Amino acid sequence: MCAEIPAGVKRRKRKAMKNRKWITPVVTVLIMIVIVVGAITGRFKFTLNDDGQSYSVASGIDLLMVLNVEIPDIYKGLPVTSIGEEAFRGCVFLTSIEIPDSIISIPYRAFCSCHSLTNITIPDSVTIIGEEAFDNCESLTSIEIPDSVTSIGGLAFDGCSSLTSITIPDSVTSIGDYAFRGCSSLTSIEIPDSVTSIGAKAFDNCESLTSVVIPDSVTSIGSGAFSYCTSLTSIEVDIENKYYKSIDENLYTIDGKELVQYAVGKTDTSFTIPNYVTSIDGRAFVGCHSLTSVVIPDSVTSIDGTAFYSCYSLIEVCNKSSLDIAAGRSNYGYVDKYVKHIITDESETYLRYVGDYVFYDDGTDIYLVKYTGNETNLTLPEYDGGKQYKIHDYAFYDNAKITKVIIPDSVTSIGDYVFYKCSSLASISIGDSVTSIGECAFLGSTSLIIYCEAKSKPSGWSSDWNSNKRLVVWGYKGN
Repeated sequence: MCAEIPAGVKRRKRKAMKNRKWITPVVTVLIMIVIVVGAITGRFKFTLNDDGQSYSVASGIDLLMVLNVEIPDIYKGLPVTSIGEEAFRGCVFLTSIEIPDSIISIPYRAFCSCHSLTNITIPDSVTIIGEEAFDNCESLTSIEIPDSVTSIGGLAFDGCSSLTSITIPDSVTSIGDYAFRGCSSLTSIEIPDSVTSIGAKAFDNCESLTSVVIPDSVTSIGSGAFSYCTSLTSIEVDIENKYYKSIDENLYTIDGKELVQYAVGKTDTSFTIPNYVTSIDGRAFVGCHSLTSVVIPDSVTSIDGTAFYSCYSLIEVCNKSSLDIAAGRSNYGYVDKYVKHIITDESETYLRYVGDYVFYDDGTDIYLVKYTGNETNLTLPEYDGGKQYKIHDYAFYDNAKITKVIIPDSVTSIGDYVFYKCSSLASISIGDSVTSIGECAFLGSTSLIIYCEAKSKPSGWSSDWNSNKRLVVWGYKGN
């Protein structure tokens, strides 16, 4: 069974309901009625605050099916100044909400898991956006934070996968841990020069984010603030910043001794860590899928945490340091987890290049490790006069450009997750020379048709080779 499932895919068990076909339309009608009525008659539960002079919205009554909500600013003649924790949590049909300018904070999980929420106006009376306030509001596309807000709590917008833009005012001084994690549609973010701290994993997994500018005010950046930002190619730091600097658009401490964050969306297949670096942050390279080799200089004395986790194509490491790095282990920040070859001099490399393809050839095993080009229709190349080779795990991982692949007779094996998340891949032809296919080789390629010369599944193919259950044409002899 596949160890990973792409975002948005869930498996559910369904029970058959024989002889009860009348239930579905009746329930649907009842739900529609409740939604309409709720939109008109939604009510609130209030609690008197400790000051005895104001009220808090504790939770909604009959709001589960409500589409639109307007929070009142007065209750029993007193101002409504706060929203209770988790007050609207799980209002899955709620699409918009109006917050009065009497409210001063949006607390913990106030609107968590409001999956349909697309529009919200935060008044300029609000000073704090609490932890998980809008966590998992998957339909929220944009939000403007007023200049009264000073703090954005941890996980505040975690999982807001439709959020394309957000304005952070220059009143904000801190961005909490995981604050924008999983905002996969966010293409840009402007961090104002009022911000002094950016929390750990604050922008983790913001897959569409292409560039970041760190202002001179920032004094602290948490580990993995930009990990898994797979489109991030540039991290710039204001030259007046006294704590961090940018070198070749990667992030370092001001003295250059710690590599804080590599821009993991870069397409370079090799990287040499500068010889003044002594330590590598625990998530510096996490999610970098392009690197096939890295050079660690003798200045490096520590590689923290999971610095190279998910660097699936990192097949060779040139280790000039005193660290005891060995292939196939998970020590030293996972730099050795995916590696097949450890060398001490670049001239000893087993990597070979054929056009836009990177091969690994140790004299016994030959792997196609990475494709670096931009073509959409691919016929995989011959290698060294037609020598047989294998396709390495994750070789085409997350390549959204390719639409068609022809695998020649020189290929004998397709590894695990080779075409994982190749979302545009529509056609692949596999010759009968392929005797082995690993698990989940085509996971996430949802429109794929697989053409196989073999007349049935060869015994060497994993039972989970076609985990998406894509259409397979057996005995195919076409081109």
